[in-house]
Amino acid sequence: MPVKLFGTVGPKILSSGGNSSYMDSNGNYTNGATTGPHLHLGIKKDGIAVDPLLFFNKD
Repeated sequence: MPVKLFGTVGPKILSSGGNSSYMDSNGNYTNGATTGPHLHLGIKKDGIAVDPLLFFNKD
């Protein structure tokens, strides 16, 4: 089964440093302690949170 792209991720970069002391690996200010791309994935079925890994093929 081919891999399907369902989104892209990246750090939220601030236009100026503001009050943030956090930077990514390129020296861009970010809005938190995360310095690299990441994804928070949540899935709800009938309004109830379920484990997202249940929807992925284990192969």
